[in-house]
Amino acid sequence: MFLGVKNKIQNSKLHKIPYPYLAINNFLPKKYLNKLNKILPSYDELQGDGLLYQSTSKTKKTIFPNSKQFKNLNKKKSFKDLNLLFKKLDSTLVKKFEKEINTFTTISAKKTKLDYSFSYSVMKKGYLKSSHIDRRDHLIHCIFYPYSDHFKGGDILINELKKKKIF
Repeated sequence: MFLGVKNKIQNSKLHKIPYPYLAINNFLPKKYLNKLNKILPSYDELQGDGLLYQSTSKTKKTIFPNSKQFKNLNKKKSFKDLNLLFKKLDSTLVKKFEKEINTFTTISAKKTKLDYSFSYSVMKKGYLKSSHIDRRDHLIHCIFYPYSDHFKGGDILINELKKKKIF
């Protein structure tokens, strides 16, 4: 699976506006994705300690690796494999974004070793996330939708901000 995903990243178009990004459909093999979707908890299933609401409207929930829920999820093979896959892709992503890293940061892409971090978030129906800069300590941020149906959950807009032109 790693080589297939690596090739998709290497062969994908690097978009530059409003910031450098990749958008890759069918990122993972369908058979693997079906297994993953069977074990991922829904918005309503994420409850209890270690849960972070990302807004006052409580439309997005996140669990981090130190939470009990995340640790239990990471015991499941398909989730653990996904976590390890993303961790293994760091040099591929740095190489893909090398020119942009060298242009927009004070670090050298050739000397860059990423500190890997992985969390799991779910959103309520109607959640909308427009393009934004997340946090200063994120050199590369991956948003992965294992199942995307904006009629049932969240959605992301990369190049649209309520029909405003981005520059």
